[in-house]
Amino acid sequence: KEPDERPVGIVVKGCDSRAINVLIQEEFIKREDVYVLGISCENTGVLDEKKLAKKLKGKKAKKVEFGEKDDFIISTEDGKIKIAAQEVLSERCLECKAHFPVIYDVLIGEKTKRNVENPFKSLEKIESLPPEERWKFWKEQIDKCIRCYACRSVCPMCY
Repeated sequence: KEPDERPVGIVVKGCDSRAINVLIQEEFIKREDVYVLGISCENTGVLDEKKLAKKLKGKKAKKVEFGEKDDFIISTEDGKIKIAAQEVLSERCLECKAHFPVIYDVLIGEKTKRNVENPFKSLEKIESLPPEERWKFWKEQIDKCIRCYACRSVCPMCY
C-alpha cells in the first residue's frame, strides 16, 4: 500500500500556530505537509476546568456557548448560567495577545484586537514576593517534576 502523501490537517489557536511556525522554521515539518485551519480565540479561549467547576458548584456542564461579549452561557441540567469570561478562562488566555493564528490556510473567526489590560499580571504577583517566598514558589513548581520529559517532547522549542 502506498503511503498517503496528502497534507495533515491541523486545527490551531493563535498560541498553537506559533508552535507550528517554530516547527516549520526548525525544519521539523515542511509547510506543504500541513494544512492549517486557524481558529480565532477572540472573546473566547481555553476554559479553566477548576474555575468552571467552582462556578457550577457540582453541576455538570452539558453545553458551552459563547455569549454576546466576554461571557459564556453554560447549559446544565438546571438550565443556563451566564458566566463572565474573566471568571472561567485560563490565566494564560486572560493575558494572551496571540488570539488569532500567525500561520493558516483557512481562518475561522475575525482578526480583531483583544484588549489586554495588564499582560503581565500573573508575573507581578510572583515578582512582588520576597526572595524566600519566591524561591519557595519555584521549588514547589519544580518539585512536581517526575522527569518524564513530556514537556521537552511536546515543546517545539526544546530538543
